[in-house]
Amino acid sequence: MGTYEYDKEVRVPVISFYVDGLKSDEITSLTDVHKIGIKHGMFNCNKLMEDLDIKLSHNGCIRISMVHYNSFEEVDKLIEVLN
Repeated sequence: MGTYEYDKEVRVPVISFYVDGLKSDEITSLTDVHKIGIKHGMFNCNKLMEDLDIKLSHNGCIRISMVHYNSFEEVDKLIEVLN
């Protein structure tokens, strides 16, 4: 197995989460209306999701990725919409 880099210059930040009481697709549908592209699903991690008790009934988790072409304004808008 190779070594892992944790250098912010090399890695892409990914945030994964779910919200109790809401299905993940409900949240991504809300962000779609605001033209914010985030995804939901199992992301080929079914065993991990099961171990973390993230059931299919949640429609998996929500995943947000940000890279160099995202502006501060876009991040602020995402936070506002999620709130």
